[in-house]
Amino acid sequence: MPKMGRSTRWLIAAVLGLFLYVGSYLHLTLQGAYVPGVDGASGPKSYRWAPRNFVRANGTIKYELAYFYAPLYILDSRLWHVHLDAAGGPLSP
Repeated sequence: MPKMGRSTRWLIAAVLGLFLYVGSYLHLTLQGAYVPGVDGASGPKSYRWAPRNFVRANGTIKYELAYFYAPLYILDSRLWHVHLDAAGGPLSP
């Protein structure tokens, strides 16, 4: 078996880490749900996507997860799970 160089080991570790990072986010987002994003006097005005465990029972955001997965969450909410208005349609940017 040929010896691997230091750069090869770093590359393998980086690819594995990226795979685990994206895979763990995918696991959470596939089990997520829309939650009220903006509340008004007559109820929710909009809904935003929240991957599993991103929101506490009282509706507050778990910022430790939100910051860790921020790049993937931004891509997810723009490309796949767009924010919705109260009628269920996508919000215009």
